[in-house]
Amino acid sequence: MDELYRELLWFLFSIIMLILGLYLIYLKLYDKNSWLYKESEGKNWLYDTDGMHTWGLIFLLVGSGIVGFINFFRYFFD
Repeated sequence: MDELYRELLWFLFSIIMLILGLYLIYLKLYDKNSWLYKESEGKNWLYDTDGMHTWGLIFLLVGSGIVGFINFFRYFFD
């Protein structure tokens, strides 16, 4: 039972990370009043090395959330 609680805690943590990462993507790409959008305004984001650290953080959050989500369901189907 303790293992189930631990898995649920990791699942909730990964969902929070995934939602935070997706929200940061929204802020960076679409919300014109956010600091993330203003940071990348007028720059080609594929070649902008100044703003790459924020993309790295965003993809880390999204990737970690997805991996945690998959790990939670792997616990039940193994």
